[in-house]
Amino acid sequence: MTIDLEDPQEEPAEEQVLDINHPPFVLLHVRRGVDYRLEQIWNICQQYGAHIIGGYVRFMISPDEHTAPANDVDIFLDLKENETMEGTQQRYKDICDRFETIYDMTHNGPLSSYYYDETGGSVSVNVIMPRSDETMVTIGSIYEIMEMFDFPIVRCALRSLEVASADPDFLVDEKEKRLQWKHINCPVAAVFRMMKYSKKGYFARPKEVAKLFIDWDNRTPEYRERLLAGLAREDPDEDQINELETLLWVD
Repeated sequence: MTIDLEDPQEEPAEEQVLDINHPPFVLLHVRRGVDYRLEQIWNICQQYGAHIIGGYVRFMISPDEHTAPANDVDIFLDLKENETMEGTQQRYKDICDRFETIYDMTHNGPLSSYYYDETGGSVSVNVIMPRSDETMVTIGSIYEIMEMFDFPIVRCALRSLEVASADPDFLVDEKEKRLQWKHINCPVAAVFRMMKYSKKGYFARPKEVAKLFIDWDNRTPEYRERLLAGLAREDPDEDQINELETLLWVD
């Protein structure tokens, strides 16, 4: 498919070109962040059927030349037609094994596998474990996965090394350094997310913060009790840590 945009080497235009595959998402130029390692990551994703979505893409397409850099590249598997659960799990293992060959260090968590260089000289990779349930979708099309992201500034995904799909509010929120919630995985985790991005220069207006209180009130008593119990544990074991991370889904 050919995407009719201006030459990405020129200063990108500000107007938003509609992503005809999934309106109202839009297409934006990549402005920075492509180097040898990113090309490696992209090629591995193409080989194993995976997407680059989230904060690193924000950094790549932001019109603000001083935008805060991202610490890592988040990788999500596509959903292949007629693939069994065992096949998906094997593909997740295979792409993880591939990233292990190009990075020095590995950290395997309950929800993802993280790859980085000991010297910190190149962007790290976070391969998200495939999951699809009532609270989280981490496998599928870029659009299915982006719908589960919280802020418009991170609801963006690479379509190529030159073009990305993004939330229609991306440009406005990125220019104004504004945080607004379009999806809340967990209100407590959302506070951590707000703190994380406040350090990058973004802020949430009061009406957006109020959404977290409303969300908490709408949660079931069981969920609130489990989450508060997990946060109160002073010396949790590995299973309890994994349960808490699943409830929070903090990245």
